[in-house]
Amino acid sequence: IITLISSLITSGVPPITTDEEEQYLNNWSLAYLLGLQNEVYRIRLDGAKFGGYRYSDICRARFASFNTILIAIEVPIDGRKERRVFVHPPNYVLSMESYYVYAIYRALPDIDKINTINMGDCGFSKSEPSRVALKDLQQAIKKDKVLIDKEEFKGNYYMLKKPAQQEEAGLYKADYRRIENHVIVCGLVSSIEYFISALRTKIMGDSRPPIIIMTTEQIKTEIWKKINFYEDVYFIRGSPLNPADLERASINRAIGVVI
Repeated sequence: IITLISSLITSGVPPITTDEEEQYLNNWSLAYLLGLQNEVYRIRLDGAKFGGYRYSDICRARFASFNTILIAIEVPIDGRKERRVFVHPPNYVLSMESYYVYAIYRALPDIDKINTINMGDCGFSKSEPSRVALKDLQQAIKKDKVLIDKEEFKGNYYMLKKPAQQEEAGLYKADYRRIENHVIVCGLVSSIEYFISALRTKIMGDSRPPIIIMTTEQIKTEIWKKINFYEDVYFIRGSPLNPADLERASINRAIGVVI
């Protein structure tokens, strides 16, 4: 993910006029093309305006003011000139220096206008800036962990009181009909925790969808331990190539499918 964000490219897709948008949204394939109009932009944030505020609060203010979605930030490493890209670290508090963030938007946002956002007027308060030391970063990379305090982590995500066993997350016949407005993930990658965490952040509120993971095999223990504390994450043994398995996953009531 970090490599993808750091090596930005501009998509070559047919333009869509504003008049066409409504008819596109009524057809899933055309709605998909509409979504392709968005690009990822690297944008500078003025530390004088955003220093002392949490990354998650800046995300909320940016979305409310400009309808842009932040997905990552370049974090300076304490005592060194280098920076590291982190994907959505909600509790990271910016210092007074300038930062670069990565945002999804239809067109390049007006950077000067973005830096006029008054975080105080948006209802957010300041905190002590975070410091990321090189040894902490190396340790985090080694353990594949996010640089977030565990207690603060709990406060920013919808989580279970205790981690679920994989058997408890299995969907059985009685469960199929009650699942709706969910996302079906077909297949499994070791970094799925980043996808799931984005759908369980409290920024999502009541719009967070249930997640069904469909794989042909049991989820490996080392992967399951990274996602078993999130709410409404389910598991089905099956294949997306089998219509019966898709029916078991209530695909007709799903809001999205990820392959």
